[in-house]
Amino acid sequence: TTDGYAKPEKAKMVIPALIPIHERGPTPFTCGNIYEGGVTQAEAFLYALNKINKDGTILPSVKLEAVIIDTCQSPLKAARDVANYHSSRDGMSDPMVGYVSGGSPDIV
Repeated sequence: TTDGYAKPEKAKMVIPALIPIHERGPTPFTCGNIYEGGVTQAEAFLYALNKINKDGTILPSVKLEAVIIDTCQSPLKAARDVANYHSSRDGMSDPMVGYVSGGSPDIV
């Protein structure tokens, strides 16, 4: 910086979202065609996080980050992918706030 002081880095918070980007596939762990409603939900979620991150008055010391987990409208796939996501986060320091879901009430 020009004044000799380092600007403190914002704390990161991860928000995973369970969103059906695809339709259900022929088996519980496969996906079908793109589901436009889910794409719209994902775009709205990312838009909201972007707006919050850009507005320094809402969460001034926090940067929100998204992880979108495609449920493919399958509760079994969603459960497996959430478990895999948690396993992959082992040892990660960025706090996870919680989950949001834009799909079926079966997947929350």
